[in-house]
Amino acid sequence: MTLPLVARLALVSGGLSLLTLTACGGDDSAAPEPPDPLQPYRTQIVQWRDCDTTGFDEDEQEAAQALGDRVQCADIRAPIDYDNPGAGDLSVAVLRVAAAHGGAQRQALLFNPGGPGGDGLSMPLYIGNLWMDSTDATETGRLQQQLLRTYDLVGFSPRGVGSSTQLLCASGEQLLPTDNSLSGRTPENIALQLRNTELIAHACRKNPLTPHINTESTAQDMDLIRELMGDSRLNYIGWSYGTWLGLWYGGRFPDKVGHMLLDSSVDYTATLHDAYLQQPPALTRAFNDVLAPYAARHPDVFELGDDPDAIRGLAAELHPSVQQAVSSLLYAPLFNIAEAETTFNLLLVGNELSRGAFVSSLPTGVEGGDFERLSALVEAHDFSPDPDRNETLRDEAHNVVEKMRTNTLPKDLKLAGDDAVYTAVVCNDTPPPSTDVSWWTDQETQVYRDYPLAGIDDFRSCLYWTRPESVRRPAISALQDAQILMLQSQYDGATNAEGARKTFALLPAAHLLYVPGEMTHSLYPYNDCVDLTVARYFLDQPPAQRELECLATPLPEDLEAQAGLSRMSMGPQGTYADPGRAKDMIAQIKSRLGRAGAGR
Repeated sequence: MTLPLVARLALVSGGLSLLTLTACGGDDSAAPEPPDPLQPYRTQIVQWRDCDTTGFDEDEQEAAQALGDRVQCADIRAPIDYDNPGAGDLSVAVLRVAAAHGGAQRQALLFNPGGPGGDGLSMPLYIGNLWMDSTDATETGRLQQQLLRTYDLVGFSPRGVGSSTQLLCASGEQLLPTDNSLSGRTPENIALQLRNTELIAHACRKNPLTPHINTESTAQDMDLIRELMGDSRLNYIGWSYGTWLGLWYGGRFPDKVGHMLLDSSVDYTATLHDAYLQQPPALTRAFNDVLAPYAARHPDVFELGDDPDAIRGLAAELHPSVQQAVSSLLYAPLFNIAEAETTFNLLLVGNELSRGAFVSSLPTGVEGGDFERLSALVEAHDFSPDPDRNETLRDEAHNVVEKMRTNTLPKDLKLAGDDAVYTAVVCNDTPPPSTDVSWWTDQETQVYRDYPLAGIDDFRSCLYWTRPESVRRPAISALQDAQILMLQSQYDGATNAEGARKTFALLPAAHLLYVPGEMTHSLYPYNDCVDLTVARYFLDQPPAQRELECLATPLPEDLEAQAGLSRMSMGPQGTYADPGRAKDMIAQIKSRLGRAGAGR
């Protein structure tokens, strides 16, 4: 079993003291306990206060107001370097929604929405509002009310992000525009991509905080939060990268693991680099197997025709500059079936922009482009015979044109918050699968060629990185008896089901709740089958079987065609007092999970 840092320090220091006493002929009394270098952090008084909501967006402010004085904020001091606590402090921002009964027996339930770099500070606001709207009419509703009485809901901004001490990677250099499509696989363009990558790595190396932005340090921060909340064990919900973080915590502190829900799991047998490389084929599979047939079933709604194969081929047929813009705008929507309409709209307008009068004004790679004329053509073009839909599609076309324009411009080298933390964590946690430049360029060429729907432009981000050798991913072999609950959808494009099952195989006491046919990344909250299982689990009622399945909720237009129902009717009638408000809360949760799951 891997011992916590303090225990390791105690063993090493205590062993040296004993050797010294023996050599000097000392008595048989035990060596004195060495001082705990983390004691000042473990014994700090957390100053809870009313949250300053001026930094919240409008939705966060409304969610906080609904929960009243149960919402409190604090800033926790943590060491920049847990191996050298004397090197200075940083601040970790924490928000809690206090348990409804406020009694001494309440426990904390910590959230991380993913990323790396996702800010989980506001997650308790939305989960708290959703559970608060539960009724007594269903078991799901009753148990969710009980969860609110049992747990303080705790969100935090991971180090480097949001309201915590932020990481900034910046320099006076500029990142030059590059062609991130198959047409850009020229020696000159590849050299520009590598130049940009090297400049980002150099800018991050200049910040002394960068080596300490990693999953190991964040896991240590979580254990500090657990101790300061007064809990002997950590109760936790992690989505996407949050599953990697949760397992890292469990491997480091196996005796501190309480209830742990891992939703949409990163393959812990691989690396974050590998998980990133697996996304384009997984996202493309989700589109080909779920979305394309869905669009073909409803040609009058999505206007992409009734041939699934033709819809599958749309991305490859786009003009290279349009394809680069569309694929980058599609990255986050492809994670969530709720954004299927956005996916289809982008492909529809991309197809329109790739032909006719538009073509002569499009940029070639990063050269040229008459964007003023393109905007005028978009404004005059009819994308749909339906006036309202035409307006929606025209707005989406303007977004594509603007994305093409920015793709031709140099950018200031300034990565802050989630952008910087994403790069730092991926590059600090584990060594990349290769440091060979040609290997990475071949990987990118394959993605641009085979997966034009999901092209991504920063696979090589760790090529010129200086990784801290002290960061060691802990094994999870110590979690053999941990009754962790895992959620996974079949067609998850961000964390594929095959990788999740590899992790599941390493956890013999864990339970897997699987949703065949579903493609949404970060499932919870989902439907009554999933939500009831989760509620029971956190109230000490784990599933009886190792693996179980929940039926996928039918897709929106399929439901409308069948019975005029809504996909977001979460569970049986009566689970929520105000279904419309519950739907809004769920949409807010999914939106924040989607942004975090998309990494950047």
